[in-house]
Amino acid sequence: MVAQRPKDAIAHVQLGRVLAVEQKYDDAVAELQAGLKLAPNDPTAQRDLADIYATRGKDSDAEALYRSLLATHANDAELHHSLARVS
Repeated sequence: MVAQRPKDAIAHVQLGRVLAVEQKYDDAVAELQAGLKLAPNDPTAQRDLADIYATRGKDSDAEALYRSLLATHANDAELHHSLARVS
């Protein structure tokens, strides 16, 4: 799907999610980043990427994304919890 629609942010994000479920984290990160280049304000893709960073022990990268998300979603308890895990 991504090969047919390389400029479709949703396709990249969906592929990134599938790859994450398959624990192909490096490939998942690449697809999520590609999706975010096309749709930089997609909070779901940002959260997915932060979650992968947290899973992979890249706490500072995860923390930066969680903090950025909290700037616009201050009342999101799950984000606060996720941030606390990596801070």
